[in-house]
Amino acid sequence: SPLKNNHFRFTQTIAADLSATGKITIGTLNTNTGTAATVTGGTTNCVTGNCAFIGAGNSNTASANNVFIGGGNSNTASGVCAVVGGGHDNTASSTCTTVGGGRSNTSGGTTATVAGGMLNVADGARAFIGGGVCNYSPATDSTVVGGACLSAAAVEGFAGGGRLNAACGVQSTVVGGLSNLATSANAFIGGGGINAVHGLSAATVGGCLNIACGNLSVIGGGGSNKTTAPAVYSAIAGGRCNIASGLSAFIGAGRSNTASGEGSAIVGGTCSVASGYKSAVVGGHTNSASGTHSFIGGGCNNTASGQYGTIAGGCNNTAGGGNCTVVGGGASNAAAGNCATIAGGYNNSVTAVEGAIGGGNTNGSTSLATGLMGAIGG
Repeated sequence: SPLKNNHFRFTQTIAADLSATGKITIGTLNTNTGTAATVTGGTTNCVTGNCAFIGAGNSNTASANNVFIGGGNSNTASGVCAVVGGGHDNTASSTCTTVGGGRSNTSGGTTATVAGGMLNVADGARAFIGGGVCNYSPATDSTVVGGACLSAAAVEGFAGGGRLNAACGVQSTVVGGLSNLATSANAFIGGGGINAVHGLSAATVGGCLNIACGNLSVIGGGGSNKTTAPAVYSAIAGGRCNIASGLSAFIGAGRSNTASGEGSAIVGGTCSVASGYKSAVVGGHTNSASGTHSFIGGGCNNTASGQYGTIAGGCNNTAGGGNCTVVGGGASNAAAGNCATIAGGYNNSVTAVEGAIGGGNTNGSTSLATGLMGAIGG
């Protein structure tokens, strides 16, 4: 009847329109004390907020004004204009927050959103969690798409997926993988496992146990590679146990190589060091390019310590003492004079300026090529 509270104890059929100017309460054991509030079904639901709405479900609570709960079980909308679509034991506790569904999710930041999943918490303003389990997005404008035990703990941090990943730097990104950590501003980790980025705007694309500490440094992949703090603009493409510690240093691959000189490069090989300014080692084993602009192509146990010193290959060769020395190959050769050259052979030595030995065995500048531009053919 008009202007009365009507209670239906039996099934009723309404053939025309149903309208109300106060509140509507439908269902079993539902409580509705809010002004212009609505409960359209379910049981033991409770509405205390004005203009609040519960569609159905069980034991849901709409305690703030203008909130919406679609259904589900034991959900709570306690922030003004908060929304819980459904699910179980979800809470939307701040202004304009949203929980789409799932279980035991909490959206506590202003206009934050948890779309679904389980045990997710979005506490930052405008934070977003798409799904997954045990994810945490506490910072302003932070995002977790899915996965398990992820954290986007800094402003505009992003964690895409995977497990146990954390984006802790401002505008940092962890796309996926396992146990990855991005702590610096604008840091990036693509995937892999147990990688860490601590340098400003540094990146690790993949691999495992890689650490990028140099600002603007990059590690492409591999395992246990590291760019250190002074190594701004440095890069390691791959390999294992490599270290780039020089400004703009580069290591392509290999194992246990160190590029410590500014602008130095090691393409591959094992246990080699490029410590000179713009020095380079292409490959080989246990080679050392310590001179400015020095170069070693390959071989083993070679040392280029002079400025512009060059060793193409061989073993136990030395290009040092003088500048612009060259050893082409062979073994145990030493070019020490300025612009001295040893093409190959064994145990040859040149200390004369522009002295040269073509090859042979145990030729020496002290007895046979002592003069300026001295030469020995072999």
